[in-house]
Amino acid sequence: MTKVLVFAGKKQSGKDSAANFLTGFLLREAGVIDHFDINEEGQLEVNAVFRNGEGNEEHDMGVLDLNRGLLGDWEFIDYASRRIWPIVKVYHFADTLKRFVNEVFGVPLHLLYGNNDAKGKPTDIKWSNFSKFMAPRNVKKLKDNGLYKKNMTIRELLKYFGTDVCRHLTPNCWRNSCFSQIADEGTEFAIVADGRFANEISSDEELEIKSIYFTKQIEEDSHKSENGFDDDLTGFDAVIDNQDMTIKEKNEAILNTLLEWGWLKPVMEEANA
Repeated sequence: MTKVLVFAGKKQSGKDSAANFLTGFLLREAGVIDHFDINEEGQLEVNAVFRNGEGNEEHDMGVLDLNRGLLGDWEFIDYASRRIWPIVKVYHFADTLKRFVNEVFGVPLHLLYGNNDAKGKPTDIKWSNFSKFMAPRNVKKLKDNGLYKKNMTIRELLKYFGTDVCRHLTPNCWRNSCFSQIADEGTEFAIVADGRFANEISSDEELEIKSIYFTKQIEEDSHKSENGFDDDLTGFDAVIDNQDMTIKEKNEAILNTLLEWGWLKPVMEEANA
């Protein structure tokens, strides 16, 4: 049965860097790579072979962008489907949402999967048009704050359309889409890097699901997608207080948690066999 680990927390709490770290660890244990590291931006760096200007091979560390498959990089998809994804694959509850926003609203995938600055770029959708889906009191707030005639940012469109519209219609929409894909693809270890709601960490008959919540908070955000667990963290299998942790300390805490669960023992035994 596929093991599914859901990382949850507010934006910039360390979920993506945690997914990158665990991917690197599992690939190293499986012998796919020899070395890996997580840089200051939280990116996964692995040992790689390059060719210099004279055509000679050089060994160095390079960034392994796990989003390349989501961006339609077929060379990466071919490699990952043979060497990476049978062992570990990173998913997001918002993957289906982002594909929809890309195909229907024309927002580029590289921005949808970009950093915080990328998601802060404006879309072609105005708040005045989206306000038809909002309660009158929230429309008034838009007008009071001078946002009513402005364009929604990519992050705002994802948050409000994905949560206030789609999840309002069907609360399990993104959970069901993600877990169905994981069950169909059959990777040994699935990492879901964007848990935000209680139903996203609930059990599933086809999958073995556990969850870790990161407490780190960079800035306040009143939207429900950033506050789904403020009042209750009891549903999580583990809570890591990484507010004052370095990335290295957080990663060590993740490994210790997985060792306590017994999730890494088979992997490490196989690697040492």
